[in-house]
Amino acid sequence: MKNKKALSHVEIMISFVIFIGFLIFFYAIIEPAIKGPQSSDNVLQDLEENFLKQISEEVSVYNLTLNWDETNPGACVAGSCIKIDTPVNKNASVIEGKQSLDYYSDYSYISIWCGNGNCEDEDKFTIYYADSFSMTKKDACQWGIGSGCYTRKFLKKRVYIFESNIETLKNIYLGIADSYEQLKEELMIPAKYDFWFDFWDESKTSKFTPEWTSPDIPENVNTYVSEIPITYISKEEQDPESKKDGFLIIKMWG
Repeated sequence: MKNKKALSHVEIMISFVIFIGFLIFFYAIIEPAIKGPQSSDNVLQDLEENFLKQISEEVSVYNLTLNWDETNPGACVAGSCIKIDTPVNKNASVIEGKQSLDYYSDYSYISIWCGNGNCEDEDKFTIYYADSFSMTKKDACQWGIGSGCYTRKFLKKRVYIFESNIETLKNIYLGIADSYEQLKEELMIPAKYDFWFDFWDESKTSKFTPEWTSPDIPENVNTYVSEIPITYISKEEQDPESKKDGFLIIKMWG
């Protein structure tokens, strides 16, 4: 009798699992019909959000203060070049009051040229670290003395749009890197839709070449256009304190 009872419990559990599995399978089949097709407005909104994510990057912001060694005041100045190790494996952009100050930056360190009285004790800098900053060299030294000459403090993380990232998406769109179809997948664009984009400066002039024009769109499809104001870090200046205004134009059809 005990064996029969135990067997009966097992059969009930198996039946229950099968029933739940059937319900999950059935819901997966009918879910698209319940929700209905995604509206074009929602697709365009998702495209805008995903596009902005692709061209944006998190930037780590640090405060740096030069501090000469009080026991040997000439030690830091004597080398004329202050070498600052990078706390994160990212490139850097140095912003400070003395705009003529020269510096060199790569993924491992920054060196600041302090010769000819360019630097003083307790001079303060703001340093921005991000992958999208390209290696910067302003006739600066690539050597120097290290951590005894400065203190560094983490401030915050901020998200910026980079012009270089917009150009990267353009190259992908053209098939220079990866492919258009892969870009559509990354932007989560449904297969039935196609898209194109442009990048304008604040005067609403395209920053791409004159040959960069919208492809021919079939007459029998709906077309949706979005104009998005943005503030971005230019690839020439690479300066978060001198951001530029512009517009993204996104066109979608299908």
